[in-house]
Amino acid sequence: RETLDNFSKELVKTDRPHDEVLFRFRQWFSSYRTEESGYIQNTFEEFKGIIWDFADQLGEELHAEKQNDEKVKSSLDQLREAVESNSIEALRATSREFIMTGAFNRRSFDEQAKRCKTVFDISENPVSMIMLDIDFFKKINDNYGHDIGDFVLKEFVHLLHQVFSRPEDMVCRIGGEEFVVILPGFAVEHAIKKAEEALTRIRKDVLVHGELQIAFTASMGIAQLLPGESVDQWLKRADTALYASKHNGRNQLTVAQLTIVSERVA
Repeated sequence: RETLDNFSKELVKTDRPHDEVLFRFRQWFSSYRTEESGYIQNTFEEFKGIIWDFADQLGEELHAEKQNDEKVKSSLDQLREAVESNSIEALRATSREFIMTGAFNRRSFDEQAKRCKTVFDISENPVSMIMLDIDFFKKINDNYGHDIGDFVLKEFVHLLHQVFSRPEDMVCRIGGEEFVVILPGFAVEHAIKKAEEALTRIRKDVLVHGELQIAFTASMGIAQLLPGESVDQWLKRADTALYASKHNGRNQLTVAQLTIVSERVA
């Protein structure tokens, strides 16, 4: 910025030829773009190295433990291919797929929620949040084991991705069996329709794992972001609505009240 200011001052002076100033400016700008390009490329190469080492380490651990999970090996191969593709989008998509459930984590949720609030504050375009909890998930783990519990979580996220399928929709896992779906551009009435569609599919779905047939339900809380509301307050209203669904018998949705709440309803 300081350099650009100096060039601007030189250009407005009448005692110095503009051609000379513009020539030096072009030299400086060319050098700057070269340095910028080098910095971006080096940063990307470092990122590739991190992902590559991560995939290699996991591959070595699988080999050491004599794991023979072809699906995991295939995921590792896809991750390496994404690294070699030199595409950030490919890395993002493949890394997301590599996660156990396929859902974004709490950190990703926090970042996206903040971005949505920033856009809302500027444009006032609606954005809604659906908080979901698998009903009696602890019983699934207790009755069938954690491997089956992980299987249910992954299939649950797969179902959510089918319902909330727009590119801008974001399915996040923020706790053990607790999830949040962020819906940019959706007012609460649109979020309700999608939530009802998800509830209907969950109720009808029966998961098959070997000889096991597993059915489950989910509870939901829906909140549309309000003017002047913080992300924490927005999440709190959705959480309070979710708690109301669970308190009133589960397997249902509740819409958050249109006032900012400070404490969870007991």
